[in-house]
Amino acid sequence: MTSELPTGDGIGRFNHFERGSIYWTSETGAHPVAGEIRDTWAALGWENSELGYPTTDEYAVPDGGRVQEFEFGWIELYPGDGAAVYLDS
Repeated sequence: MTSELPTGDGIGRFNHFERGSIYWTSETGAHPVAGEIRDTWAALGWENSELGYPTTDEYAVPDGGRVQEFEFGWIELYPGDGAAVYLDS
């Protein structure tokens, strides 16, 4: 949906696609962000949020949830419970 664009903070780059986005910095590498995790991160302010940039792809956890890690925390998603945001202490 977009060409590669610079992020608002001038550190990274991103592309938006129909089903998600890819965010990249030289420090974090490139990571896709999609679905409810993406929606939650967007509502927080993308890379300008307290979470910063994604540092992992989304992955499954043993108890049935999905997690994506960011520079300063993570977002957990469980079916029926919605997304929860956790900041590193």
